Amino acid sequence: MRTDDWMFFYADIFVESVQYGNRTYLCDNLTRLAEQGATNDMIVSEMVRFGAEVAGVTPPDYDTHLIAQTTIDPYSSARPWTFQYCTEYGWFQIPSED
Repeated sequence: MRTDDWMFFYADIFVESVQYGNRTYLCDNLTRLAEQGATNDMIVSEMVRFGAEVAGVTPPDYDTHLIAQTTIDPYSSARPWTFQYCTEYGWFQIPSED
């Protein structure tokens, strides 16, 4: 997985948690890890687990190499969502004329 894909995935753990009402759970989880003296690697591992179980985000959904493949995978939502977003909603994002 490319570094920029990983960073997008990792940031979305926090974004999705706040957006879908899990902010308090996220903050409590991070506080608990800090109180236990968790290392950076332990925090990242816990946040990846948290992302999958609570926020519903997993690394394969952000890996542009995997998303670009044309193989149909009925268990993956990343490719259909990216296609729909880019083809149906992309026109909503027009540049400002100011």
